Amino acid sequence: STILFRMERVSRLRNSQPPIIHQSSQEGVTSALVIFLHGLGDTAHGWAAEMRQLHRAMPWIRFYLPTAYTCCLFFPPLFFHYFFFDIINIHETCNKWVLSDERPITINGGYSCTGWYDIKSLESRDKEDFDGLDQSREIIRKVVEDAIKEGIPANRIIIGGFSQGAALSLYTGYSYDGELAGVIALSGYMPVRDYTTAFNVTETSKATPLLMCHGTADGVVKFEWGKTAADVLKSQGINVDFKSYERMAHSMCAQELQHVTEFIASRLPNNK
Repeated sequence: STILFRMERVSRLRNSQPPIIHQSSQEGVTSALVIFLHGLGDTAHGWAAEMRQLHRAMPWIRFYLPTAYTCCLFFPPLFFHYFFFDIINIHETCNKWVLSDERPITINGGYSCTGWYDIKSLESRDKEDFDGLDQSREIIRKVVEDAIKEGIPANRIIIGGFSQGAALSLYTGYSYDGELAGVIALSGYMPVRDYTTAFNVTETSKATPLLMCHGTADGVVKFEWGKTAADVLKSQGINVDFKSYERMAHSMCAQELQHVTEFIASRLPNNK
């Protein structure tokens, strides 16, 4: 089957890619962080232009865009296990790469492509196991922890993403044991089998505000999934701002980008 992504589909890649980072070259200027996660089959380059535009408007914020790591799957499973975690150790040593192993994606005919976890269907969620979700969450948590060690507090960090990246942002942000500056979910959904329920939201994360944006004509991630996720999280006590865009498909529009800009500016003002 053919899947339409927002940007070009990227599959069967063999080389790891460093994150795209937009930040000021002047020492002491950066005081906040936005981590933005791409969707299934995409790379950080798919959102580089938008994040560069936001950085120019808010130069005190570092915009960090990881690409899901890709590597060969022709190794025996045990060898691959040690190979992958050796790469993770490299990341922890030099803090240079953000990695998510290339995994066979069921909806992609079983072929491997960049992805934060497996997806089996766009029609039903009841058979999903979200294989790789917890692993990817730990990778993003490590980016947050490294920023905190650097001196950027958690309440100056936003995690956001598009589509599958939005689902991972929700999962990472609201299972985090602390309050972040915010979470942004564009054309996203709750990564759970029953989309009318929530995963275990931590008490401390409930103070983290959420911006959710979704097009009413989205043919990839159903509008109903996004709207229901917003309602469920709101029922958990989270401050949710849900924006809908008439006739917008699985993409982004200028009005949505403006809403994202306003949310980031309000949550991460220049405190220098």
